[in-house]
Amino acid sequence: MSEAAPDSTEGFIARLFAPEDSDLRRIREAMEAEGLPDIALPATTARTVQLLLRLIGARKVLEVGTLAGYSALWIARALPTEGCLTTIDRDPARSELAGRLLSRAGVGDRVDLRVGDARDLLEELGPDGGWDAVFLDADKEGLPEYLTEARRLLRSGGLLLVDNALWKGKVIDPEASDEATVAIREALVIAAGDPALDATLLPVGDGLLVARRS
Repeated sequence: MSEAAPDSTEGFIARLFAPEDSDLRRIREAMEAEGLPDIALPATTARTVQLLLRLIGARKVLEVGTLAGYSALWIARALPTEGCLTTIDRDPARSELAGRLLSRAGVGDRVDLRVGDARDLLEELGPDGGWDAVFLDADKEGLPEYLTEARRLLRSGGLLLVDNALWKGKVIDPEASDEATVAIREALVIAAGDPALDATLLPVGDGLLVARRS
């Protein structure tokens, strides 16, 4: 997750609407120090997710893909003090790092960290329709399955949010046929054609799929 170039459109938006404080910078610095992949949300996307959650008054949010907790901090700050973010990651070391950083940022009491395979954990979560929002930002190969589970878990009026929906332009490249790209395309088709989802794709960051559950 490199910072946007200062003279770019995204850099301009980030400076005005998504400035990072010391806690957000600390997470980014910790990711670099730990050698974690540079795949966390850009600040502009994180701010969009945060605002959308506030607009629906979200209290109970599910995130798939914790990494070091960068997006989790933006999300947790969108919730009221009694709200809760449940965030899933398959890597215990990343989850432990995220827990420490989120606690230091003052939101540890609003975050429930789960470790394991998202496919298994999503099946266990419930009841159906109990979540205000689901944010998917994990491995792309499992996205169609995650999306189907998210639809089940969302309440009426709840939000489904999916990062990397443009996949650096590969979704519109007819020559791109790798597993991740194919899975993202499939998930987009599912969301666009599902009568229970009112969806669109926002060209912020690497693309943000936004869908409202009817």
